[in-house]
Amino acid sequence: MNRNITLKAFTLSAFKIKEADRLLHLLTKEHGLITAYAGGAARPKSRLVACSTPFTLNEFELYTHKGRYSVKNADVIYAFAGIREDFDKLSEASRLAQVFEDATRFESGDTDLFELFGYALYALADRDWPQLHAALAALRLLAAIGLAPFIGRCVTCQAALTAPYAFSFQASGTLCKTHRRDIYDLMPLNENLAALLRHAVSAPLPRLFTVQVPHGLGIDMIEWIWHYLEYQLEKAYPGLLMPEALDISTKGNDTVEI
Repeated sequence: MNRNITLKAFTLSAFKIKEADRLLHLLTKEHGLITAYAGGAARPKSRLVACSTPFTLNEFELYTHKGRYSVKNADVIYAFAGIREDFDKLSEASRLAQVFEDATRFESGDTDLFELFGYALYALADRDWPQLHAALAALRLLAAIGLAPFIGRCVTCQAALTAPYAFSFQASGTLCKTHRRDIYDLMPLNENLAALLRHAVSAPLPRLFTVQVPHGLGIDMIEWIWHYLEYQLEKAYPGLLMPEALDISTKGNDTVEI
């Protein structure tokens, strides 16, 4: 059935095809991730240039035919200009968009990845320490698709545990002494880091990015989350990051309010 639809969508990425056209990966509330053909969007004077810019929220008028989408028209709702003006923010937005594209493979239809991505972009654009915001959003995304880490009880027998915990990436959770046998990737997980991870998994979205994090703990959390995510999704997510870019925005600060 052929029809026209109008919907709001975040542009996650855009790829040039032929000489002047683009394929857009769009995150929508109603249909999850979709791919839309944008004819002429690669031309500098095209009316579709702005909406094909990654990390923008747009209202699209789409033509659908046999499950395929083509962009007829589009208007930018919010451009998140702060992201493109800062290399660190652009790097983290790029990395997060890659994760969202892959995570839709696991999405059951009961989660709201659209809303989560919106909150994440606002935090990246308007606040400091983008590496921490991207990590918080990435772990919340894993929780939304059923891959949250199991912390505070034994993932095998459900026995209550006390910190410091022994965490296994292979088991995706903390383990009691009995069930640590033959587990070779155990690592300590202190109570402060565990509390921050719980916040990322369960805090209401309006509060997700408002927690105060000591600098050292934030760095530990960033490293932990990306290690866990890459283990779960079996893929590395370097984004546009340069190795030395991790904590540029937080040097000299003991605590950063986000």
